[in-house]
Amino acid sequence: MRHLAARPAVSAAHLPGEELAVPVHGRAELFDLRDAAHGELRQAGSVAVVDHALTTERLVLRPVTARDRDALLAHWTLPDVRRFLFDGAALSAGEITETIKDSARDFAASGYGVWLIREHDRAELAGTAGLRPLEDLGLEIFYSLAPAWWGRGYATEAARAVLEYALGPLGLPEVLAEVDEGNAASVAVVERLGMTANAVVPGVLGPMTRYRRTAWPPPRALPQVS
Repeated sequence: MRHLAARPAVSAAHLPGEELAVPVHGRAELFDLRDAAHGELRQAGSVAVVDHALTTERLVLRPVTARDRDALLAHWTLPDVRRFLFDGAALSAGEITETIKDSARDFAASGYGVWLIREHDRAELAGTAGLRPLEDLGLEIFYSLAPAWWGRGYATEAARAVLEYALGPLGLPEVLAEVDEGNAASVAVVERLGMTANAVVPGVLGPMTRYRRTAWPPPRALPQVS
C-alpha cells in the first residue's frame, strides 16, 4: 500500500521474510486511557509501558523523534523493507520528517504513533512498529524489520507488544491489519497474534486480506434447550 500524504500507509503484515520464533506471551489487561496518556508505568500482559515506550523480554520500542530522522530514512528506504511497506516506493526525507511530526502529535493527543524497535542496550535500529488509522474503520497495526534482524521472531514480539498496549492501556475495542496476497510470513505473524481474517480488498500489489483482533473473545452461544 502506497503512503498517503505524509502518513505511512503501511500495514501490520507488510513484512518480508520474517521467520517466526517463540513470541512473548501474556494477557492484556484493560486500563483507562488516561493511565497511558499520563506516562505511568503499566503492565499489559508481558509488556511494560512507561511514557509510551514498550519493553518486552528482548526489545525496547520507543516513540520516534526528530533526531531519529536519518535512521528512519535509511531503514524505510531499504529495498527489502519498502517492498511491502510502501509497495516498493521510497519516501523522501521530507515525507519522513512529516511522518515523525504526525507521530509526535498522535502520541500527545491519543497515545499512539510510530515506535522504533531496538534490542536491549543496543543502538542499532532493528525496525519499526505502530498504529495508524485504516480508512474510517479503526486503527491498524504495522511493522517493519531490517533484513539483518530477520529470523529471530522480533516481528512477532514487537507486534504483540503494540497489540497488547492497544487492547490494554490504550483501551481500543479492536485492532486491524492488512496483509498482501502471497506474504505468507506476515500471515503467520498476524495469526500468531490471534488475529482473524474478515475481508479481502484490492491493493497496489494485488488483493489484501484484512484481519482483526478484539479486546475480548465473542461470547459463546448458549446451548439450545429442548
